[in-house]
Amino acid sequence: MQSQQGSGLIRRVALALLVCPVLSIAADLGPPVRFHADLSAEEQSTTTVSNGRGRAEFSLERATLRLSWRVTYAGLTSAAVGAGIHGPQRPGTNAGVQFDMGGRGLASPLEGSAVLTDAQLQYLLAGRMYVNIRSRRYPEGELRGQIQRTPPSQAAGR
Repeated sequence: MQSQQGSGLIRRVALALLVCPVLSIAADLGPPVRFHADLSAEEQSTTTVSNGRGRAEFSLERATLRLSWRVTYAGLTSAAVGAGIHGPQRPGTNAGVQFDMGGRGLASPLEGSAVLTDAQLQYLLAGRMYVNIRSRRYPEGELRGQIQRTPPSQAAGR
């Protein structure tokens, strides 16, 4: 039986190899991996009429698998009633909440973090997680965006 410490090291090495196969494994496993999601009503799986827009930016620490986020949004048709990271799912269909992003309130910007499980790490790397902001008018979701990796050349400017 494998120890939790050994399992954690395997997860960190696997992440390093998945996101940067030529990386020479160092003690800190390299810089954080960046992700983002552009949020709009057009991404919702049901008809949603909203001029609202948003952007979610993520940083994944390789050594700890801590995913940190900052979500900004504006223009909702009514007050926000929830926000979360959902998965695993592709665009056009819905999935359950993996992380509640509104734990500190629902005013923009939303900030927080969580440590990923092995499965959540796989969902994130495969592009199968999305951000969903729910409003009073659209309780199933008003703004949505699939989380995708930010190319290193773009992430360097952030």
